[in-house]
Amino acid sequence: MESQPQIITIIVYSDIDPSQLLEIANEAAERIAEEIETCGEDAHFLPEETSVEYTDNGAKEIVGGHQHV
Repeated sequence: MESQPQIITIIVYSDIDPSQLLEIANEAAERIAEEIETCGEDAHFLPEETSVEYTDNGAKEIVGGHQHV
């Protein structure tokens, strides 16, 4: 079976810089893909599809991922 995209949503409450959290999320995604492969399944992720959403002074902001205007 061909790999299909699956979306994971994780909400984290912190004061960390969103760019640093994006790096951590990409590292975690790599570990998740590796863990899936230990189960005998094909897995990969694309860092450009990883993003961090946050609120800055009431405005919704996004770091990383595909930015659509």
